Amino acid sequence: MDEELAKELNLSGERHPLCLKWTGGLHRSEDESRSVQIEISGLKGKRFRFEDVRTVTELQLPSQTLDVQQLQSEYYYLKGVPVESYRDVRPRLLIGVQHAHATLVRKSREGRPGQPIAIKTNLGWTIYGGAPAEQSVNMVHYTNHVSCCDHDTEKADENLGQVVKEYFSLESLGVTSPVKQIRSQEDERAMKQLRELTQFNGVRYESGLLWRRDSERLPNNKAMALKRFNHLERRMEKDSELARIVKEKLIEYVTKGYARKLTTEELAENHERVWYLPVFPVVNPNKPGKIRLVWDAAATTNGVSLNSALLTGPDLLEPLMHVLYRFRQNRFAICGDIREMFHQVAIRNEDQHSQRFFLSDEEGQPEPGTYVMQVMTFGASCSPTTAQFVKNTNAERFSKTHPAAVTAIVRCTYVDDMLTSTETEQEAIELAKSVWFVHKEGGFEIRNWMSNSSTVLAALHGDLNHEKSLDLSSTLATEKVLGMWWCTQTDCFTYKINWSRLGEDFPLSQLKRC
Repeated sequence: MDEELAKELNLSGERHPLCLKWTGGLHRSEDESRSVQIEISGLKGKRFRFEDVRTVTELQLPSQTLDVQQLQSEYYYLKGVPVESYRDVRPRLLIGVQHAHATLVRKSREGRPGQPIAIKTNLGWTIYGGAPAEQSVNMVHYTNHVSCCDHDTEKADENLGQVVKEYFSLESLGVTSPVKQIRSQEDERAMKQLRELTQFNGVRYESGLLWRRDSERLPNNKAMALKRFNHLERRMEKDSELARIVKEKLIEYVTKGYARKLTTEELAENHERVWYLPVFPVVNPNKPGKIRLVWDAAATTNGVSLNSALLTGPDLLEPLMHVLYRFRQNRFAICGDIREMFHQVAIRNEDQHSQRFFLSDEEGQPEPGTYVMQVMTFGASCSPTTAQFVKNTNAERFSKTHPAAVTAIVRCTYVDDMLTSTETEQEAIELAKSVWFVHKEGGFEIRNWMSNSSTVLAALHGDLNHEKSLDLSSTLATEKVLGMWWCTQTDCFTYKINWSRLGEDFPLSQLKRC
């Protein structure tokens, strides 16, 4: 995509260097290339979402002219083809083979070899091929094709640039003031929906899914979800322990009111946006016997997923380094985590049908039951932002009566872990109890209290003989990327390192990177 077109469309995206190659060993570097997301459609046609569209400074494609009237007068089979004429139009977007589903040929009209061809794709009709004889004289032939360089040296240069960028970002922490990012139009729309849809029902907060468009349409993906469900069932047939844990977890969700089964009447009703979410278990090797159920909102049908229809929203997390600084700023440190944070926020009724899933009710039943998640799920791209917004919104209600607790909840919490410190043990006890009260009023429960003070722990019923995992990754990864731990007995940050002997078949290329 031409960079100027991306600016006109107000597209945002991270910068990643791009290398383009052509015949004859020609290369072109685009150091300022951005990776953007767009949606494209024909007139009144279906929308297609393109991920990782790369921008270039000047696409410089040759201008094109199409005289439809002349073509239709010379080639009878082109009459009635709904294509508009254009003159000296310069293309500003190239669609590659990775998006072939958008340009898939549905119909065609053709004459003899060498004559123009009209085809109907998912984006509409187009005419290409041979031109009339008088237009072929002194014609320059063009081939519009771009291929990305994939040489190891070019990849290494790109990786090196990213490493240097990250190095200076870390070196500037605590020295330079962070630059406040201007929110994109998508983030502003997400915040507008959060402010309008989020409300307290007296027990917990309720919000909605953050849709990209008010008139968002979703294809029927029931067959895909059912196929994934059957795959999980076969997997559990081979692993009885996994089957037991998964089914107990799902039954627990129903018991707690996180999920409910749809009635026959509800299934017969017409709902605006219906989507079935495949469920899969994530096993954490650091917690044997425990799993987390993830609703796969990234699963696609006809190129569309639930996440592709949702906005992620702005990053509302407090910078991690700020949280860690405040955590060790004073003598007595305390921390706790919010129990099942995502599941404490309800989803409004009209959006629950976009969170349907299958669950076997009884052994031997030919069809599984259809359920909906009534709360936020792990897997939906908007869940992290919504959770932070709700947490902070609830805290702000108590800014006058519990100001210290509000500061701890808003500025000293990373994802669902609150980490802060005080000058005295009594202050720590009072602050922890105040934070617990504020969270309780919003339907949250903060638990697993830890401190480097036995007096504070005794008051909070915590455990001194315990280590707190500070997972510095906000993803759903099952292994700790940075694996930092806080040992309360020694009051030190530690790292757990697993040493392993390299085998003879270990790739030398990987060894060089170590």
